[in-house]
Amino acid sequence: MQTDFRNWRVSQDQFCTVFYLVLSKVQNIIMHNMIDDTSLKIMNELIHDGRYTNVELAHKLSVNVVTVGRKINAMIENDVIVIKAMPNPEQIGFLFNAFIGLKVNLKRIDQICAEIISTPEVNTLSTSFGRFNILLIVFFKEWWQLQKFIKERLARIDGVNHIETYLILSEELQASNGRDSPESNPVSLDKIDKDIIKELMLDGRPNYGHLAHKLGISKPTVSRRIAYLLKESIIRIVAIPNPAKLGYFANAFVLLQTEIIKVNEICHQLNSFPEVYLVMRLMNDFDILFGVYSAEPDILFDFMKNKIAQIDGILSTEIIIRGNYYYFNSNGVCPPT
Repeated sequence: MQTDFRNWRVSQDQFCTVFYLVLSKVQNIIMHNMIDDTSLKIMNELIHDGRYTNVELAHKLSVNVVTVGRKINAMIENDVIVIKAMPNPEQIGFLFNAFIGLKVNLKRIDQICAEIISTPEVNTLSTSFGRFNILLIVFFKEWWQLQKFIKERLARIDGVNHIETYLILSEELQASNGRDSPESNPVSLDKIDKDIIKELMLDGRPNYGHLAHKLGISKPTVSRRIAYLLKESIIRIVAIPNPAKLGYFANAFVLLQTEIIKVNEICHQLNSFPEVYLVMRLMNDFDILFGVYSAEPDILFDFMKNKIAQIDGILSTEIIIRGNYYYFNSNGVCPPT
């Protein structure tokens, strides 16, 4: 008797398809049960200020301290959030920062991304759909360095067809839940400060003893230096959600042209929307860049129509759908010495 292995392979493929569909459903159910209302409330507080201790959160939300710790650990272990330091580039001497959009040959997009991220000043990279295929945020200390990066680095990469550069004037931060920060003043950082910042950009709630051992310094030094970095607004520590884990699959960057006298007011309104996670003022062509999370395209469209379009002073919008690939470089604002 002869066995038809072709039919067997088809059946196996069908089994695998069904198996992964069921597995996906199970994972979604587990994730839904894990991210309950209490977890979302904790996440919302940490998004505004990742410095909150478990005790402070428990008191603020009327929840048991052990429960708070367990839910934070579960969200971190399941990649629902990361808690890390977000440096203020200007405080570290990076005065020429830019949001760059690239139109590239899609056949070479992986090779192009790999070549771009070898530059330490590239802080963030993501793929996108629409006007651009690749989006970058870069930090440079000198104007000529930014020019050189664009003209001699990006423009010479095989497959890069078009480059648009938008200078970042400032990042408009959301309210910090009553924890006010002093006015920013430029500071000089030594190697220990920079090493601590890089570690906090990977883990914003470290064990100070472990961090001290890793960096070869004392625990009081770690505590004192971190307190200084926070006090001087050199860094802020926040929780950053993973949109895919929360069911947000239509995420976008939006560029706005506005009436100049209303830029500050518009930034304030954008920061009031829970869907908006990033607001930046730009210096040329467009006036504002903001990032938005959305569950699906229809909801994103409704948000743009019912909320953004209703804001007085917006003259035009450009929507760029963000892709799945995302790169974050902890050396971007503190490159190795």
